[in-house]
Amino acid sequence: MKDGLAYDHDTFKSLSQLLERKVKDLDRAIRFNFIEVIGPKVVINAKKNGSYKDRTSNLRSSIGFILVKDGKIIRRGGFQQASGGSESGDNGIKEGEKYATELAKNAGDGYTLIVVAGMNYARPVESKGFNVLSRSGKYLQKEVNDMIERVLKKAGFK
Repeated sequence: MKDGLAYDHDTFKSLSQLLERKVKDLDRAIRFNFIEVIGPKVVINAKKNGSYKDRTSNLRSSIGFILVKDGKIIRRGGFQQASGGSESGDNGIKEGEKYATELAKNAGDGYTLIVVAGMNYARPVESKGFNVLSRSGKYLQKEVNDMIERVLKKAGFK
């Protein structure tokens, strides 16, 4: 007994177009969530929960994010003047954006969300037991996992 398979070209084309639309919808949802939700929330969390005295306003001002897709920066956010210090925080904004841009050069394919505290003394402040950015890492991980669940459910993949 012989056997064979055939497919209907129009059905296959329709399925292909449907999948293409779903992938584009997923891409838009991921981009939106990183730019409008996750990036800003992580920055707010880090600035609000920093347990250090920001004497110049530069350290908090240097906290921000860059979203990279396939090696290209598509959005910057969070680098804003913090108040309460002896300086305007402009240097912090500049250093934060500069450091995040440096890190973006090493981003690979797909999306990369880079969150930084860009002053050169951020890590030494952390090493003295103060929270600058490190505790926001767990917060970021939870937010990304929640976003993935939401996006996949909404797209009908879960």
